Amino acid sequence: MEVALSYSQQLLDSIWTTTALMAPYLLLGFLIAGVLHVLIPESWIEKHLGGRGLWPVTKASLVGVPIPICSCGVIPVAAGLRRNGASRGSTVSFLLSTPQTGVDSIAITWGMLGPVFAIYRTVAAFISGIVGGVLTDLFGEDTPSQKAEGSQPTGKASSNGQLHNHNGHSHGHNHSHGDACDHCDVPGPKGANRFLQALHYGFITLPRDLAKNLMFGLLLAAVFNVFIPDHALPESIGGGIIGYLALMLLGIPLYVCATGSVPMVVPLLAKDIISPGAALVFLVSGPATNLASIVTLWKILGRRTSIIYLLTVAGLALLSGFILDSFLPPIELGNYVHMHAESLNWFHHLSAAALAAMLVVAVLPAKGLAAEDLKPESGAPQSTVLEIRGMTCSHCTSSAQKALEQQPGVSNVKVDLGSGTAIVSGTGMEVQQLIEAVDNIGFQASQRS
Repeated sequence: MEVALSYSQQLLDSIWTTTALMAPYLLLGFLIAGVLHVLIPESWIEKHLGGRGLWPVTKASLVGVPIPICSCGVIPVAAGLRRNGASRGSTVSFLLSTPQTGVDSIAITWGMLGPVFAIYRTVAAFISGIVGGVLTDLFGEDTPSQKAEGSQPTGKASSNGQLHNHNGHSHGHNHSHGDACDHCDVPGPKGANRFLQALHYGFITLPRDLAKNLMFGLLLAAVFNVFIPDHALPESIGGGIIGYLALMLLGIPLYVCATGSVPMVVPLLAKDIISPGAALVFLVSGPATNLASIVTLWKILGRRTSIIYLLTVAGLALLSGFILDSFLPPIELGNYVHMHAESLNWFHHLSAAALAAMLVVAVLPAKGLAAEDLKPESGAPQSTVLEIRGMTCSHCTSSAQKALEQQPGVSNVKVDLGSGTAIVSGTGMEVQQLIEAVDNIGFQASQRS
């Protein structure tokens, strides 16, 4: 009994210490992510990353590096790029660089693994995007980009931004002067409203997307810390080609975000169980892929392009890990190895408490759509409820909502992540067309009976 209590106390201490060490960096990353979300909305990304050639591919990879979107959430955004005229190369470039990093994961990598590792990880993500995009343009399926029906507004917004015309039909999409519209060029929020929107995304929406992954990573890190002894594996296993392949085979099918993956590898590095290069292989392959995203990618971009994507992830992960271990100076592991619970100051504890509160709130069950939400919108006699499978984050719900709003006859859409449902109201809507619009961005929709 005493042994069990001792291990439980060690686990709790390890979780708190790790949380306290990474919290200041992660909170700063959340703030910067919120600002970027306001300054660079998804609508801007979809509009400006089109074209074919090296520059569009480079631009897509560069824009993708700081954006905090996971491997599942990035697919509908990339599908929007594709619908709006981006080449396959630009789309793949964005798909590769975006989930590997993000300002939040860069910040936590800097804090826990040091600046050299953080910069190297960011550069590796950027280069992998360029390489994958160029290879896709050269060897991917040579088919023209197809703009999905309803993906491009044909009419202009009115001066107050309250009415849009998509494919020759009007649909009411109300937003005030202070709100950003993801479907047009209406200016976004200004002043205090803009700042509040950044705070809401950075400290409420983003933690809600990352909470489960991050909490799992913290728990796994604590288990590694407490139960795995130092130097548990021979050096030939923890590093080298065997270590690289083992970490890559673990990372590719696993669903893990760029931020949550960091605490998973830090204790293994600290105990010399894996090499920095092997850790990097996991940090590249884990966030960039998972089984669900691979299947969806195959559907959206085709077999050959999907194979190029996977080969790029695998090849660049192995090459980056090898270069890191072979040619760069020894990596300093930042604060994690050199600080312990007794070394934490009040700022670490305060930051950890704030982060813990955010994560707890984020995992609490969200309030679903109320009964009155299931009623047709006033003046719109037709309403349907869709079940949508595959949504994992706020970017997923945003993409599903945009895809549905752009369909003929639709006047109002409400998408709920928790229940996986969408309430669509309007006049003259075709249910099958709504389902296809959702399926085309990588989800699976069906009408609720």
